[in-house]
Amino acid sequence: RSLVNSRIVVSQSTGGYRTLGEAIAKAPAGALISVRPGHYTENLVLRKMVTIAGVPGVTSKHMFGRLVFLVDGNLAVGVTGADLMVRVGREAAAAALDRPGARPSDMGGRPMTGWVVVDGSVLEDDHELDGWISLALGDS
Repeated sequence: RSLVNSRIVVSQSTGGYRTLGEAIAKAPAGALISVRPGHYTENLVLRKMVTIAGVPGVTSKHMFGRLVFLVDGNLAVGVTGADLMVRVGREAAAAALDRPGARPSDMGGRPMTGWVVVDGSVLEDDHELDGWISLALGDS
């Protein structure tokens, strides 16, 4: 778990708390809780002052007809129907393609080097989704 200088990271992966409620419960009053990209559906009761903020540098917007997430202005992942387009980098592309549900990414029939598309059925497993997002964010 990550609790350093009253900064708590919430990500649905192994690097932080898995829920906002868990992070809030463990946080001291006045803590900054950084929330990684993801879908959080919780009913919360705040009994102390905390600050909840998105991870710095992560933004979302619509590009190429889909929702994409950028890190410091660089495209990291994009939602393509039920699938996820993931920037893995040139060096990690071969290993990423060996993972279940991964296939080469292309844009208009042109291969996209350093990118893979992950089948949405694989992403139903939260651990798998978190792993792909961590890879795209350079956390793996």
